[in-house]
Amino acid sequence: MEDLTNELKTAKAKLIRLVDSFPREKRELVLFDKWSLKDILSHLSGWAKYQIETLKQIKRGDEVRSPKNLKITINESLVSLRQKWSWDKVYQEFLRLSEELVNEYENLPEKLWKRQIVKSKQPTVEDFIKIEINHYRKTHGPQIKEKISFLT
Repeated sequence: MEDLTNELKTAKAKLIRLVDSFPREKRELVLFDKWSLKDILSHLSGWAKYQIETLKQIKRGDEVRSPKNLKITINESLVSLRQKWSWDKVYQEFLRLSEELVNEYENLPEKLWKRQIVKSKQPTVEDFIKIEINHYRKTHGPQIKEKISFLT
């Protein structure tokens, strides 16, 4: 599982480098369909916060309840909640939550990695981290990289 946490760290570091190289004056412009770079970070922070809370529940042995329409909850309400926040506040939250997420995975007992998040349903905790790694590497990283190439 150490390999997966290292992959998450690497994916996070690459994404942060991309975000840091994004033109400052364009960070709050809607350039990604209906979102700005700030909105993407808000979205990633929302998912990180959800995962952190879920991992803590799993560590305590609590039953995890997945909210209905999870994607809508995180993708829309949490992004809109942060709309009025400054770039710096959104960025700092993203850095803090993504680091906290890595720490939660690093400190997760080995026996919990194969546990299903919600009883009798996929994904497992191991699947959860793989989804997050792909979220950085295959979804948002390439989107941001493509826009940087286009804008510079």
